Amino acid sequence: MLQRCGGQVRYAGMAGVAVGLDLSAALTIGEDLGYDRRALAVLLPMAEAAAIEALNERAKNRSGSKEDGDG
Repeated sequence: MLQRCGGQVRYAGMAGVAVGLDLSAALTIGEDLGYDRRALAVLLPMAEAAAIEALNERAKNRSGSKEDGDG
């Protein structure tokens, strides 16, 4: 389900740091896919935290390799 929420990531700052998901939109997507809204309300914040951490780590690694001349 999180893959379908890829367009719902919120970014901030000049560096474009991922700061979260549009949880309202993610809940709607989940409900449209047939998932229970209460379960989504409990699970999405945890999934959001992991996804945002991974996105920012990947962005950090990419920018680091460019600065080192590898990119």
